[in-house]
Amino acid sequence: NDKNLINLLEYTINRNGTELHICPGAVPFIRINGKLKEISVSPFTTAEAKSITDKIIDVDQKHVLLKSRTTNLTFSINDVGRFRAYIYSQRGTFATTIRVLPFGIPAFDDLGLPEILKSLVEKQKGILIVTGMARSGKTTTLAALVDFLNENGSRHIATIENPIEYLHRHKKCIVSQQEIGADTPDFQTALRWVKKSGADVIVLSEMPRDADPASQEHTLRRILALAEEKLILASIRDIGEYVTRLHDTDRNSLSNVLEGVVYQHLTAEDGCEPKINCDVVIPDAQMRENIRTCAKTFYQIEKKLS
Repeated sequence: NDKNLINLLEYTINRNGTELHICPGAVPFIRINGKLKEISVSPFTTAEAKSITDKIIDVDQKHVLLKSRTTNLTFSINDVGRFRAYIYSQRGTFATTIRVLPFGIPAFDDLGLPEILKSLVEKQKGILIVTGMARSGKTTTLAALVDFLNENGSRHIATIENPIEYLHRHKKCIVSQQEIGADTPDFQTALRWVKKSGADVIVLSEMPRDADPASQEHTLRRILALAEEKLILASIRDIGEYVTRLHDTDRNSLSNVLEGVVYQHLTAEDGCEPKINCDVVIPDAQMRENIRTCAKTFYQIEKKLS
């Protein structure tokens, strides 16, 4: 009946689990090959679940959690591993999902990504968007693309992440990684930093979704302006929904700088690890026009492939 955090995480890793779920009133669960399985311990009390949360957040993160009722963060435990935690409020208490992060970065070829992506990430400017549902492997794909560039290019790659999941070593490129909260107060400040840092490639772990529409519009316009000079790799959970909310001027700008869209999802057979499956769409003149006009054809493509 062990509810020690380190022991639970070691248990998860030893069984090739990818996630540990802790929720007050429930036994802990781990995710193995895409399916949740119970751990044979008694249900967590509210106090026990809170003690887990308290072990992995610092004072600043706790302030964010109490204000927004949710937070993302990464943490490491010596001789155990690196982890990403998502803490969220439910029924007036806090629950936690902890994802196991690999120390290494999956190689482009090992993931089976389409070869055309290699030529797309070698472009000097424009924007390449990776889209898919939550937990579809978007961050892993972005990390593999950065690693491919890092091994084959000679550029300054700057990432803005919330939080940082994969740690990149400097190889043939300089890779600067900023985490929202830890390295920079907010996304807007980070954008100013990457522009001044001389970055050639900018990686956005998630396109910003500000609560204030005016603020989001301003941030997006800065990103699109950067894409006219730099290569931007970004992920969006639902590109169709995102584009519908854009101002006409912004859709026009996006249609001009868009270099490709990667639609991806995970598939898993019983007893096997989930695999990334993706389709790459290179925008032609008609697709660019459909984005500008918000035509249904664009969303039919998006719905079919996502």
